[in-house]
Amino acid sequence: MLAFAVLVTVTHPTADHRGATRTPAAPQVLALTQSEAATPELSIVRTSVLASIPLHWRDLLPDWHIEFLGPRDHYRGRTSPESRHIEVYVRPDETFEELAHVTAHELGHAIDVTYLDDAERARFAEARGHTGHNAWWVADGADDFGSGAGDWAESFAWSQTGRLPWFSRLGPPPTAAQLDLMRTMFP
Repeated sequence: MLAFAVLVTVTHPTADHRGATRTPAAPQVLALTQSEAATPELSIVRTSVLASIPLHWRDLLPDWHIEFLGPRDHYRGRTSPESRHIEVYVRPDETFEELAHVTAHELGHAIDVTYLDDAERARFAEARGHTGHNAWWVADGADDFGSGAGDWAESFAWSQTGRLPWFSRLGPPPTAAQLDLMRTMFP
């Protein structure tokens, strides 16, 4: 049994990733994986979490798949660019807000590898004040909160989840100008 309520009802317009007002569509259950279908709680969590994130991720990342799984030691989420697959590991003690943040962070990685090039990554790193001393990428399976990619993903999650937790070790949460720059880097 999950330790938090998973039903999200959105009855007011929200802003999309560029700040434009939109009225969200009703949550959809999208092609549940076998593990999600076997665990109804995970399908409810998936639907609710994805409905809480303003990004039109299906439009921007049409070839990507998101799977919600049970807990995994030392991991909260994982993005695999080669297979265009995101895994979110649901922990029983995690709040809804934490789970939405993890999901938005992983979506940030997917946006990064799908839309950004090295020049845009350098521009974002410069705007964040961490050029030259931190690598953008980290080794597979490594903690990314000290990398450019992790800072981008945290900044993206910050923009999508109402500015909840902040984990980047490269600096404080993004400024309004840094978020505006970020929004110009993908459709």
